[in-house]
Amino acid sequence: MRTNLKILLIGERNKELDELRLHFRDSSSVSFIEVDQARYVDPPPSLDGILLTLPAAEQWSPDFRLAQAQILRSSERDRQQGIPPFIVTGINLGPEDPKDLPSQLRIFISRALQAVKDHNQSSQQRINRLGIWIMDLTRCASVTQASEMLKELIEIEMESD
Repeated sequence: MRTNLKILLIGERNKELDELRLHFRDSSSVSFIEVDQARYVDPPPSLDGILLTLPAAEQWSPDFRLAQAQILRSSERDRQQGIPPFIVTGINLGPEDPKDLPSQLRIFISRALQAVKDHNQSSQQRINRLGIWIMDLTRCASVTQASEMLKELIEIEMESD
């Protein structure tokens, strides 16, 4: 069963955004939102969820699970300030996990997409529009590495059952 999840890559207008647009020009699962300034506390409207690193999600009290992403609910006050209903946040890596940033990014994104998929299968409130900050992708990998990894993970985690 194909999921209806749409990945929205969010970023400021720059070379990385333009390159990512080229990489995903034929993708129906990924689109882009351009913002004036990339700030975790100011995501664009109309998202059901936003993927944040553990430090960026700290105000929603993640429990720092080992190797498992989690989905946290934002408060009514948060939503009035433009925060999506769901915060998808990362994982603590174990000592046996890879040390290189591209591999760690892959684990982070993979576990997050799996958490969204599991959530959507068991909840009435689905996450259909998941925002991912481009700055989080390109901080850990080149644009080409990030786009290839994301394409592969979307196919594995979101388009197959």
